[in-house]
Amino acid sequence: MGVRETRPGTVIGGRYRLEVALARGGFGVVWKAHDLRLELAVAVKEVYLPPATSPEEHAARLTRARREARHAAALRDRPHIVAVHDMVIEEDRPWMVMRLVDGRSLEQHISARGVLPAGQAMRAARCLLGALAAAHGAGIVHRDVKPANVMMTADGDCLLTDFGIAQHATDTSLTGSGAVIGSLEYMAPERFSGQDLPAGDLFSLGVTLYQATEGVSPFLRGDAGATLAALLRETPPVPRNAGELTGVITALLDKEPRHRPTADEALRLLDAPATRHAATAVDRATQRKFAPPHVTDAARARAAEKHIDLRQIKGSGRNGSITVQDVYAAEGDRSRQRTGGDAGLSAVGCLALLGAVVGVVAAVVAVLAQR
Repeated sequence: MGVRETRPGTVIGGRYRLEVALARGGFGVVWKAHDLRLELAVAVKEVYLPPATSPEEHAARLTRARREARHAAALRDRPHIVAVHDMVIEEDRPWMVMRLVDGRSLEQHISARGVLPAGQAMRAARCLLGALAAAHGAGIVHRDVKPANVMMTADGDCLLTDFGIAQHATDTSLTGSGAVIGSLEYMAPERFSGQDLPAGDLFSLGVTLYQATEGVSPFLRGDAGATLAALLRETPPVPRNAGELTGVITALLDKEPRHRPTADEALRLLDAPATRHAATAVDRATQRKFAPPHVTDAARARAAEKHIDLRQIKGSGRNGSITVQDVYAAEGDRSRQRTGGDAGLSAVGCLALLGAVVGVVAAVVAVLAQR
C-alpha cells in the first residue's frame, strides 16, 4: 500500500501546517504544527504506515489510532495526561491534534542529563500515579508505560502520553493471534499469560521509576530471551538512589499483580508518614540483603573480558566479595553447561519457563516487530 512521504509544510485538514518532526516511534510520527485557525502551536501525530504494510495491518493501525484518540480525548480534562483536541482523516489516515508539550521525554532526559534527583523523581511519581488513577478509573489500561511515553515539561511536571495500545474494558483485541504488544523490558509478567490488568501499568511504572532513579532498566538484558527470563524470574536490586520512593518502587515491581498497590494506594503510600522513613528503616535491611557485593579489580577485568555477568556470581571472599577465582569458577560452570554437563537442569528450567508463559514466542516476535 503506497503512501507518499509526509513533508514539512503539509497542511492537514486544511488547518494544521506541519513544521518539524519531533519524535518517531513504532506507531507514528509526532510533528510540531501550527493551527492556522487559532494561530497557535500544536502537536500532530501521524500514524506510521510503511509502504509494505498489508491491508490487515493498515486496518489494525487505523483502529489503534482511532482508539488512542478516543481514550485520550476521554481523559483530556485530567491532569498529567497529554490532551487530544482534534482528529482529522486525511488520505485514509488519522491525524491526532494534541497539546504541544514544551519539554522532552523522560527517556531523552535520562540520556542527556542522567538520573532524576530523588525529589524530582518523587514529583514524577505523583504525576504519573495521578494519570494512571484517572485512566484506570475510566476503565482504560495504558499497556505501554515507559520513559519514552512520559513527557517532562519545562516547569518540571510529567505527563503520560501515547495511548496507542491502550485498551478499554469494552474494547475488542487487536491481536487475535494471541500476540502481546508493548515494550518488552517494561511489561508485567502476567501480560505474557494474556492478562491486561491495571496492575500491569503499575509494574511498568515501577520499572520506569527505577530507571529514572538508577539510570538502568532493571530487567533489560543482552537479548529478548534473557530480558523475558529476567522479567519472569529475577528480583532486581533495591534502588539505591530513590530515597522516599524506594518502598513504593519495590512494591510496584512485585511479580504477583495482586500484591502491587493500585495507583490510588501508591499515592497514599507516598503521603503516609511511614513512607517518608521507609528508605531509612524498612528498606535498610532489604538494601543490605540485596546490595551488590564488593568486586576486586582483577575479578571485574576478567568478567568484562569473558562477558561474565557479575550479578550471577556468589562471592567467596571476605564479606561475600567477588574474587577473580570466583569468576574463573563461573567460567567453568558456563563451559560445562555449553557442553551438556548441565543439560538436564537447563532443560528443566526451559520447560518450566515455557510452561508458565502462553504464547511467549509470538509475544517476543510482536514486540521486536514494533521497534
